[in-house]
Amino acid sequence: MPKTNFDQLQRLHWLIARGWAGPPHLTSQFGLSPRSLFRYLRALRQLGAPVVFCRCTGRYSYTAEWHLPEKVAGLADNQNSQLSNQ
Repeated sequence: MPKTNFDQLQRLHWLIARGWAGPPHLTSQFGLSPRSLFRYLRALRQLGAPVVFCRCTGRYSYTAEWHLPEKVAGLADNQNSQLSNQ
């Protein structure tokens, strides 16, 4: 899983779940480059999030109801604030 900040993942999940997740809004809201945004989206997908991009609306959304786990299985309690693969 790519190196990501769990707080950022929570915030991204919140925005996607509410339909406020267009790429320009997300990159400016997070202060991220498009490449970093895609890294966070990939991390959500690896956690099982059914994230898709709709070309009609220009936004990311979930294809089904999904909740970000409070803790990620396999990480020690002190590591759940930071996800990493390397």
